[in-house]
Amino acid sequence: MLSSILENQNYNMPEPILTCMGNNASLGVNPPVSFTSHGAVSGSNILIADDNSVNANLMKAILESTGERFNITIVNDGKEALDMISSSINFDLMILDIMMPKVNGLEVLKELRREDKNMGSAQTRRNCNFPVMIVSALTDPRTVAQGIEMGANDYMVKPISKDVFKAKVVFLINQKKMYDALINPTRKDNSE
Repeated sequence: MLSSILENQNYNMPEPILTCMGNNASLGVNPPVSFTSHGAVSGSNILIADDNSVNANLMKAILESTGERFNITIVNDGKEALDMISSSINFDLMILDIMMPKVNGLEVLKELRREDKNMGSAQTRRNCNFPVMIVSALTDPRTVAQGIEMGANDYMVKPISKDVFKAKVVFLINQKKMYDALINPTRKDNSE
């Protein structure tokens, strides 16, 4: 049915937006509108776990191009990601690849979202209750669904759109800040 509608309308699907394309103005699309004031997410701690250093550094460069002052930590495998989560850093977002050595991204996610019976709820919340965005080359719908079902807050397929990536990062960090404010309204956020 949809294909017949599209054929009758001479509708052409737009080409995918690749990271290197930058602004969408050349495609006749308005650039995304920011829903937050500049600086609202500055100081946020972001963990990027990707074994491909080119991808990790590209995501870091995209985030740095926003003008926000993110504290970005890059790790190269799932074991390093789990070690960083156990550190004293309170992360506001994790950007997670799936295909990594030692411990894959889905195993990291499973461990991150696991309820630890020996920890109090406040400690579990502090260490593990931050958003996770999977950024992976895996496009199989079952893998995407599995990542979301295991607790990922979002899933982007590589190659990524720079504008969509930035918007999702800001959205997820703002969502976490709102959640933190509801859980503990007297706590100052870590960016002050």
